[in-house]
Amino acid sequence: MKDCPNCSGSLKEMRDERDRLIAFSQEWRKKKSELAQARQDLEEAAKRLDERNDLLERGLSKLAEDELALGELMNQAKRPDEEWRQLEELNSKLLYDLAAAGDELLKTREMFAEQSRQHEIKQEQLKEKLSKANQRVRTTAEKLEEYQNLYEQLLEKHGILTRSMEIAAQRLEEISAVNRELKESNARLSRDLQEANRRCSIETNRADSLNELNEHLNDRIEKLKSDNRAARARIEALSTTEVELNERIEELENAESKPSFWYDPEILHYLFHNHPNDETDEFKCPDSITTLGSGPIDIDEFDNLLRNHEIEPCSGDRPWIIVGREGWEPEELDALIDDALESGAENLRVFSQELFLLGHLTTHDPFSLPLDILMKFAEDHPALEHLMSGFEWPEIDVDSDLGTPASLKSTESWTYESPLFMLGYQVGITNGLQRKYRREILENAYMQTLPDTGDAEYMREWGRNRSRRRLWRIAHHLRWLIKGRSKIPNMRHAVRDWQEDLDWLYDQYYDERMDFIWPG
Repeated sequence: MKDCPNCSGSLKEMRDERDRLIAFSQEWRKKKSELAQARQDLEEAAKRLDERNDLLERGLSKLAEDELALGELMNQAKRPDEEWRQLEELNSKLLYDLAAAGDELLKTREMFAEQSRQHEIKQEQLKEKLSKANQRVRTTAEKLEEYQNLYEQLLEKHGILTRSMEIAAQRLEEISAVNRELKESNARLSRDLQEANRRCSIETNRADSLNELNEHLNDRIEKLKSDNRAARARIEALSTTEVELNERIEELENAESKPSFWYDPEILHYLFHNHPNDETDEFKCPDSITTLGSGPIDIDEFDNLLRNHEIEPCSGDRPWIIVGREGWEPEELDALIDDALESGAENLRVFSQELFLLGHLTTHDPFSLPLDILMKFAEDHPALEHLMSGFEWPEIDVDSDLGTPASLKSTESWTYESPLFMLGYQVGITNGLQRKYRREILENAYMQTLPDTGDAEYMREWGRNRSRRRLWRIAHHLRWLIKGRSKIPNMRHAVRDWQEDLDWLYDQYYDERMDFIWPG
């Protein structure tokens, strides 16, 4: 598959973006590994802290045991004093006994002396034990002081470790935040990569479509070449009338009155820049056509021109009618249209000579032109203006009756500001206009373009200017106003003005050819 030339730049950008994503992913993995190592170091520091806490607890437990031993030594130190007191009591008793019995005292003196010596020995022993106990107390106090210092050091280290843990927790939160951001960035990058892949797929599909379109265009070029050959053949067939048309154009240029549309810039611009785009725009002429009147080409010359192109001119009963600018009567034209309709003609069309020649020379159906361009051909053409006053030319609308406007059948579709109101039309005593100004507004409403109310469905009811639909809609609007307010006493002057204006419209513009029932 070939690369699309229109998307090669975007593919390069997507590859560069992919490389940047891969580099960013590798950097993110490296940072993730460093964060994991830092987390492992923190866990080992926490483990060592736990071991030191266990050692501290064991020291505290040993200190408690030493305190118990010290208590026992203190109790042992108190025992010689109690025995001394007991000996004094015993001595007092012996002195008393000695006084009572001297002999017995002499006997017991030696025994007492012996006991005294033993007591002294025991007292020396107790003093030695007390000295040892004091030494042990001092040693225990020194150890306690050492333990206290060690405890303070451990507390200081514990504080340092606590702060380190807090800092580590903050770092861990920051790392978690960075990790979340990295995950979000990775997700965004994944979405962007998916979008880039999708766009690449779209561009690839577009390239395939362009290749298919190129093949289709090649087929179309071949068909256009074939059509070009057919057009050249037709040009050669039309060359027989070129001299006649040039001579007629010179006559028209030298004439006092020239059709304005040949010199209209909008028409010329449209004709030079627009061509038939499908078979529906092709100008397909029937074998026979009704012709009526002359202008700008004499009717005999125009009939000969049709015969030269194998089109038979007739005097009536044909779906296509070509009418000139002069040499015709309105009744005659109306009769031709009635005869064509009675014969069951479909797609009834009425051309001016200029419109027919335009379609025949360009092979482009003139009725497919935009309405504003088509209406320029009707300007100052008596026959087409006559048709527009009774029919919906370029369409020949022959319905027996247009009925009642849909917007007046239901209150749900009322538009409270009608085109007449927007033009300033008002009746009555308080704010009403004089008859002269009301008639001018009604005339403009029928002849000119109406202001837009903003409701497309509603505006379609009012039709085109100078058409029977426009007159039908204005008349029904006035009749609706009369009917809705005729029973309100203070509206009698307004109802009178509306009725007078409705009658004036009938006398001024209504024609039986319009073929709709006048309201009221």
